Amino acid sequence: MKNAILLFCFLYSILVFSHKNIQLEFKLDKVLLISSTVGYNEEINKSLILAKYTNILLDSLNYKKNIQILNFQSDDNVFSSHYNDRGIITFNFMQLKQIDIEEYLYFIYYVISNEYLLENEGIIIKEKIENINNSLIFNILKIKMERPNEVEEISKTFNFNYFYQNGLFNIYDKKSDSVILQIKELSQLEYLYRNELIVFLNNKDFYYLKNNKKHFFSFITPKDDYRNYKIIILSNDLFILSYSWGTGISLFNSKTLKFVENIKSLLEEASR
Repeated sequence: MKNAILLFCFLYSILVFSHKNIQLEFKLDKVLLISSTVGYNEEINKSLILAKYTNILLDSLNYKKNIQILNFQSDDNVFSSHYNDRGIITFNFMQLKQIDIEEYLYFIYYVISNEYLLENEGIIIKEKIENINNSLIFNILKIKMERPNEVEEISKTFNFNYFYQNGLFNIYDKKSDSVILQIKELSQLEYLYRNELIVFLNNKDFYYLKNNKKHFFSFITPKDDYRNYKIIILSNDLFILSYSWGTGISLFNSKTLKFVENIKSLLEEASR
């Protein structure tokens, strides 16, 4: 009982950390990208991929002016476009959900192609336009975009990396150059060792990759927050997966492929 209590206190102390927003600015040709995320996370890289596709789109439309993209992890729930005080088209993506590169790119295309609406109305809101099926966007998304490495804190790749193409994130082995996993969603990458990777799709589902093999797992009770899962390596095969603020602590054994969710409650039960 005493050991269980001590273990829980130890885990809680190393897993809790404060909320910290990271704001970064990138100038990519005609696109000024400003991102604000809770810590260094994969939404930064996805914003950069969006910005690179946007430059290709602007060139394809022969659009000569600069634009600005604001991508903030925020509960403001804003998805719109307007002119800023310098007369530059600004796209406001302020949501807690993951970036949908394809959806965002279609919206940018719509606004640029219908700039007269922006001039007349002052603002364009995503909810007021219908989904577009455009061959130009379809062809642009065929272009392979490697995971960006502009930000040192989230640039490591070891044996795995990914590229984005045709609306999918393609996780591949760098040695063989073979794609191991294709996914529509990607929220977090965590390297355990050089040849072991955990790929979080969202707040609930994740893959464990090792030696070109993939194993799927899912939380019964997903985290209800947009901060990353935190991982603590306990031994060669044993890992702690936790919400970033120290609750919902789960245990993962990579050797036996056993996943025990919410050991906090188990430890509390054992301490009674």
